[in-house]
Amino acid sequence: MDFLFLLLPIALGTLAGIITGLISGIHTNTIAAILVALYFMPGFQEIDSVYFILFVASMAITNTFFDIFPSLFLGIPSSEVYALLPGHRMVKEGHGYEALSISASGSFMGFFTAILICLAVMIVDYLTSFNLIESMYNAVKDHIFWILLAIIVVLII
Repeated sequence: MDFLFLLLPIALGTLAGIITGLISGIHTNTIAAILVALYFMPGFQEIDSVYFILFVASMAITNTFFDIFPSLFLGIPSSEVYALLPGHRMVKEGHGYEALSISASGSFMGFFTAILICLAVMIVDYLTSFNLIESMYNAVKDHIFWILLAIIVVLII
């Protein structure tokens, strides 16, 4: 694969992430479902799946940075319930730019932390014969149902 061909789905995914982030009602999952449907149509199966993965990953990452705009500035609830979300409270008090910068810095720190964790796992895998991901999977694979059930219960509560 040529490096420049990898940049095209990343650029298109970034553009799609900006669009899905700024326009309420269009979600990255919708675009990903459309891509899955397209993948099984004639003519699309010749395209390497890495391009689809790069597109969806870059779209999802970009969306996390841009979806705060409509939720902060267009989704402000009425005055009796605005205390529920700190970002909306900050916008109503005139601190919208601060709420936006806090959200952007939080998204950036989450992205940066994820990159550092991925790099650390890759370095451990490369420098040692210990496969960290495989060993973690083997440790939890028999208990994954209970782990997911606990997560679902916590989210519902």
